[in-house]
Amino acid sequence: MVKEARHRRRLALIPELESEGWHRAADLAGRFGVSARTIYRDLAALQREGLPVMAVPGRGYRLQADFFLPPVTLTADEAVVLLQAMHLADRRRALTHQAAAESVRAKLRTGLPERLQEAVRSLETAWQLVPINLFDDPEELAGVEILNQALVERQAIRGKLRSERSVELEPYGLSHAAGAWQLVGLDRSDGVVRHFRLADIVELRLLGDTFERPPAYRQARMPERARGRLTVRVLFQHPAAYCVRKVPSPYVVSVEELPEGLILVLHVDREAELMPWLLGWGAHARVLSPASLKRRLAAEAAAIADRYKGEPALLPM
Repeated sequence: MVKEARHRRRLALIPELESEGWHRAADLAGRFGVSARTIYRDLAALQREGLPVMAVPGRGYRLQADFFLPPVTLTADEAVVLLQAMHLADRRRALTHQAAAESVRAKLRTGLPERLQEAVRSLETAWQLVPINLFDDPEELAGVEILNQALVERQAIRGKLRSERSVELEPYGLSHAAGAWQLVGLDRSDGVVRHFRLADIVELRLLGDTFERPPAYRQARMPERARGRLTVRVLFQHPAAYCVRKVPSPYVVSVEELPEGLILVLHVDREAELMPWLLGWGAHARVLSPASLKRRLAAEAAAIADRYKGEPALLPM
């Protein structure tokens, strides 16, 4: 609770410091109900986060005048893309300037007109930005592209279920959970909201007609997916252990030192996310678990070896 209150107070300090004039620590302390010493610590923390807090003895503190960009006009879709990209960076632990990131979120959410705020909130609950790479199912990814467009534009879609039944849907949300893409939407044939695995729907296409996502959907949407529900353990033997410390994966949650090397524990949403990184280490990385990821890497390694069958082992002199 103390850490959370400190975090909120430091975020609230940013708009205070960007307002016109200089601000004394004593005045800021009175405004936030803390001691001046606490404000000094907060200001030092904001400076470490990269905010250019200026200090002049006898006058006080403020943010550098040219630190902020001129006003930028964003559409609802542009604001959502920025918010989703920041959520993605959070999951991958790629944001080092957390205070600045939270300030951007607050401005995006509150700086838009009410009409666009509602559009942004609606899209945020419906759409999850998930990194895509070559090791995902290409057929499924084609469906993701169509659904992303359908969600942003509120377009109805048509597809065919594995049972051969055609279905028309008003898509309400798309997320990646339990190792698969999950779609929730209104089935127009009977007016019932249903959940589907995207892999079970083929021949997806946009219908062109639009619909309104019900406001109540935010309370009845799919449960928030757990962050990084898949645990992966990888062994790096010496001397690769030294190198991996210099180029760690953003998914690493713990490191274990062993006589034979370094064991990294990583949390990911799906195995495909780690494939490029693991393959980049070649034989220096050995996946200990899960078995399914070991099989995928073995199959990819076999495919690579097969590609070079018959090639000379040494370059001709």
